[in-house]
Amino acid sequence: MALKFAIYYCLLFFTACLSATYFRRLAFPDKLIGVLVLATFFNELLSFFADKIYHNNLPLYHIFCPIELLLISLYFSYSVRVLRIIAVVVGLLGVPLSILNCWLFQPLKTINSNFLLFEATAIILYSFTSFRQILLEEERLPYDFAQFWISTGFAIFWGATFTGWGLYTVIDPDEFLINPIFGNVLIAVNYLLYLGISYVFLRYKKLIPSGG
Repeated sequence: MALKFAIYYCLLFFTACLSATYFRRLAFPDKLIGVLVLATFFNELLSFFADKIYHNNLPLYHIFCPIELLLISLYFSYSVRVLRIIAVVVGLLGVPLSILNCWLFQPLKTINSNFLLFEATAIILYSFTSFRQILLEEERLPYDFAQFWISTGFAIFWGATFTGWGLYTVIDPDEFLINPIFGNVLIAVNYLLYLGISYVFLRYKKLIPSGG
């Protein structure tokens, strides 16, 4: 296993442990992030073994991605006032869209890049709407909010994801010369995302809970 992936798995495991440890003291929206981290850890674990045994773990991501979108949508629904209903609708819509994409365009054994673009677009919009709400708060600095750090992590991660998979859908995968670069960028933004979530959990008592 390459060192960069070993670091990623260790960081994800560390963040999952923090999620489980601090779960009871988290506000409800932040509990959803804890559930997301734990779900991601178990999905990555299953994906690792599926790749080793079956040499294809892509069906797991077809299943996991709409669950991921739903959890993140619910987080923003409970955190951002103007997204209360919209985010729930988008999150629930992700399930049939994922099924249709798998059925009509990208079967289980292929990368579900179409759905990833939809998911990335929704989460980026959520994040910037979240920033707007935080910046309108005049009595507190943005970095006092757990929601700020989580939204920042999502904006960076899904911004990189959108760019990479957007290029993947318009370029022949066999000629996708930036694959190694994209892979490294994706690993780097994963590091940032889980470091940011770990930071939130570790400093939770000093931060304003999401939705607070």
